[in-house]
Amino acid sequence: MTFCANKKFGQILSSLWPNFYKVFNLLKTNNTVNFIAKLLIGILYQVLRLL
Repeated sequence: MTFCANKKFGQILSSLWPNFYKVFNLLKTNNTVNFIAKLLIGILYQVLRLL
């Protein structure tokens, strides 16, 4: 990956992170680990497609 892509990736992650945290805290109480895994995989797939 180039430096530019890394920088973009970092910006995307930093903008998504607060949302990850909120969702994770909500789901942690429901113990839906499978859903979290699917969500993370889906988001990573979308991010990698953008690069």
